[in-house]
Amino acid sequence: MSARRLGPARPSRRTLLPTATAVALTAAAGAALLAPAAHADTSAALTLAISDATHHTVTRGHGENTFTLTVTNGSAKAQPYSGELAALPTGGPSPLEPGQVSFGVRPLTAPATGSSTMGQSPALIDEFFPQGTDARHPFQIPAGASYSWQVTVAFGADYPGNDDGLDISAVGGGGTAQKVHFDLSPALPDGRFTESFTHAVTVAPGRPGTTTLVLDNQAGGAFTKPLDTLIEVYPTGPGLGLDVRVDGVWVPAVVVQPGEWKLPQLAAGFAHGQKHDYDLRFSTTHDPGSARDIKLTSLTFLGTPIANAKTVLHEVPGSAPSAPADTSAPGATPSTVPGTAGASSSAPASAAAPAADSGTPSQSPATGSLAHTGSSHTGLFAGLAALLAAAGAALITVASRRRTRRAHL
Repeated sequence: MSARRLGPARPSRRTLLPTATAVALTAAAGAALLAPAAHADTSAALTLAISDATHHTVTRGHGENTFTLTVTNGSAKAQPYSGELAALPTGGPSPLEPGQVSFGVRPLTAPATGSSTMGQSPALIDEFFPQGTDARHPFQIPAGASYSWQVTVAFGADYPGNDDGLDISAVGGGGTAQKVHFDLSPALPDGRFTESFTHAVTVAPGRPGTTTLVLDNQAGGAFTKPLDTLIEVYPTGPGLGLDVRVDGVWVPAVVVQPGEWKLPQLAAGFAHGQKHDYDLRFSTTHDPGSARDIKLTSLTFLGTPIANAKTVLHEVPGSAPSAPADTSAPGATPSTVPGTAGASSSAPASAAAPAADSGTPSQSPATGSLAHTGSSHTGLFAGLAALLAAAGAALITVASRRRTRRAHL
């Protein structure tokens, strides 16, 4: 039957193949300022340089910093430049939304300039263009000339509570990019948001199996928005069901589509150091005839995916003995974190990303964290390409794709 899509829209897991990190910050992510033009792509007609960055102490809703962006045309003919700035949060897992960062772009040696900001989760993209036009119309920089702008950046009052910094990259010049980092006060503890299953699950007709999904917030501050979590089995099969324990009672999980369920939303305010447990009970009415292993995956969203975990669901014939339920994660120790949400258990220390898809799922639970580095699946940060480590500068190829799309408008 058709299922109503609940929660954030996302690509189907059927299309999500394991890959390298979707968002990789450069090795110099903490550097305050890259040397102007030091890493320019000499094959490009345009080069970008960032200079004169200020680093005042700023808080949410108070204070601002500035820097100068200069674009130089070293060729013998005029060159188009589509101005784009990409702002990526640092220090925590929460993506940005429009209004959480404000930009001002003032021309110094460039023509009158207009700008607009849009979300490109987990980042924000600020586009600037000749006054009176829009982002489809680039600047035309004369041969041998330079255009400069002063850019003002301020953190909004509702900037995510568990992010404490911002990387801003300027894009253009045939792939040239520069980056500047701004800190937000107060600084937050270092850490990650992770999730993990306590153990694998075995089910047979009439014999359900249980496991617990543990969400662990070591990412710094509190989440200021609710978290959505999906559970998926793949490949799915007939008769599989999922219950979740709510206030001590097993209730059916909301079905998104066959083999995929939405867990009860975790309310805003999930604080640093807290854990939240989802007790899960899987069942089946189908006898597979022979034992089979099914991949069991979780994925937590905050508008965009921020963490995942995987284990295996063993489906066995009704006549086969089921494995005894394990009640704790291997090597687990009781939580000592004060203020833990719900019954707690320590997640495995490893935060390894899921391995490449294969015919046989891993037999041991894996903890996944997409904070800082992004997803282990292609498409989880759809629309935002990798920030690649390349000679200390960040290159945002989403800008190139956006320019390609604008060219066809």
